[in-house]
Amino acid sequence: MRATFDSLHFLYYSVFADPCLLPSLTYNPEPHHTGAENPGGKKIAAAMQTPPATPFADIITSLAGLHQEQHQQLLAIKEEQDQRFAALLRGQQEDRELFRSWIDREVRATPPVKETSTPLPLNKMGPQDDPEAFIDLFERSAEDRGWPTQDWPMRLIPLLSGEAQVAAH
Repeated sequence: MRATFDSLHFLYYSVFADPCLLPSLTYNPEPHHTGAENPGGKKIAAAMQTPPATPFADIITSLAGLHQEQHQQLLAIKEEQDQRFAALLRGQQEDRELFRSWIDREVRATPPVKETSTPLPLNKMGPQDDPEAFIDLFERSAEDRGWPTQDWPMRLIPLLSGEAQVAAH
């Protein structure tokens, strides 16, 4: 189907793009003479006479008309799609602006929440506690409380027990 369309497309543009070719599609009943007549020249000329090209020209004209109609329909569809797309973009922009205004109103109406959470209390390490996990928990708690790092050992050692306490001394 594509090859047929391509060949018709080529044929259409090769014939109708060059107006000089249009007269060649019309039927000329006069035999073509080369100027050199031979004794049976009329019979040869009559035999070489081309058949009428009118049906072919009618088909090409019809195809050209169909092509033009389809082209116009496609242009109309494209224009309609462009208009719908532009309307969609406008609608999205309006929605974004409305959404931003709602968010701005909510932000202004909501008082800021102050963090009033107190750090978890530090308990003494038990015999079942993992020493590495206990030290990680201690470090996070110390950072949350804002203790200077040079004070951490004084605060950590009393909370250790067992082998961890012996290793710290």
